[in-house]
Amino acid sequence: MKAVWVNTLFDVESRHFQYVYFLPDLMVTVIDVRFASMFGNLTEVNVVYTRTALTPEGNQHVTAMNEEDKTAGKEWQQAIDDYLAASRSDPIRK
Repeated sequence: MKAVWVNTLFDVESRHFQYVYFLPDLMVTVIDVRFASMFGNLTEVNVVYTRTALTPEGNQHVTAMNEEDKTAGKEWQQAIDDYLAASRSDPIRK
């Protein structure tokens, strides 16, 4: 299925980013990402998904994706941690 992605907000100074993606005849999703410096080199990341079904089939898709979201946080954290670890040893990523 083809999705259309749009970056709707990109504010580096306030550490706030937002994306919208559209799956024709299915759903629209808004992904809102905010970063906050904690202490030391720790950063808190808050990600909110807002999905809107466009069809009855979209309702089922939204429900399934909401269930998947319940475990996605750990996967995101691992992917980010892996990237940061690799960037420390790779001068091209620095």
